[in-house]
Amino acid sequence: MAALTPVQAKGLEFAAVVVLAPAGIAAAAPQGGRDLYVAITRAASRPAVETVHLDLDDLAGLAASSAEAAREGFSARLCVHPSQVGPVREAFAPDDAEVEWARAVLEAAEHAPSGVFRFRGRMVDEPLLRQARAVLRRSGG
Repeated sequence: MAALTPVQAKGLEFAAVVVLAPAGIAAAAPQGGRDLYVAITRAASRPAVETVHLDLDDLAGLAASSAEAAREGFSARLCVHPSQVGPVREAFAPDDAEVEWARAVLEAAEHAPSGVFRFRGRMVDEPLLRQARAVLRRSGG
């Protein structure tokens, strides 16, 4: 199989297990490259995909680490077992407050006199509107 070029890739996985395990390093240990990885994938307009959670019986740990990954800017997580899908989806889904904010800020943008405006005491411009649109896509609405 030929390697994908960056243009062909749909997303990039933070493959800590693949890179570190052969070197004898515990995959859970490194954290330093995660911020850079997320920044690079986002700058390339690609989703940042968190690596697998290998402990199939640790659904609480999976949920917690998936929620952390979502807060860090990851877009998704690879699952290796059907039991992991629910906790991962829940962790990456926006909460009700995020969805309400997204709907409200997009509504306010429709009535704003310019592309930069004040909303709930904060400046809003196109990057925040893209964030709002992404929240609504993730919520399914």
